Amino acid sequence: MASYSRPIPPPPEVIIYRHQDKLVYVKPPMDYDEAIDLAIQEFPTLRNTSGTLSTSIGEEKEAIALKALKERITFMTTMNDAQQSVSISKSAWKPCVSRMRRAEVVTIVVVDPHTKETPKIDPPPQYHEVREHTAHHKSLQSTPSSRSSSPRQRTPSGSSRPPVVHGSRNTNR
Repeated sequence: MASYSRPIPPPPEVIIYRHQDKLVYVKPPMDYDEAIDLAIQEFPTLRNTSGTLSTSIGEEKEAIALKALKERITFMTTMNDAQQSVSISKSAWKPCVSRMRRAEVVTIVVVDPHTKETPKIDPPPQYHEVREHTAHHKSLQSTPSSRSSSPRQRTPSGSSRPPVVHGSRNTNR
């Protein structure tokens, strides 16, 4: 009996990494460990979350601290129309990334080593609201105005005449 395996589709060209209030476009690595390295590269503040990574400690201690940090980093995304956040495990990284939409947001979270609980993340912004606002704004711009932008006044017959200037002297009396 022949078995068919579906090939994994190509990954999106770019996704968005989010850490705290910062966003950055990245080309998604297909390897989980490379994804963590890229997160640390793009968000240098991650190195400070461990409290032990600094230039003043020795190389060996820094390597240990970096390894501990990498074990605490997790990637999260939202599902069910941004109603629920979900962590992406190392084993699921490649198939998840390959099915992501272009510019999908992946949130980088550093898990507290004492609680080991993954915090709930805020969903990414809802882009359809922006499109509705933009469409509404464009419709307002294309609506003819009841006022003319010209300084000329319209007469009841429809002709235009220059504006009347009050308080000027008429020298042709």
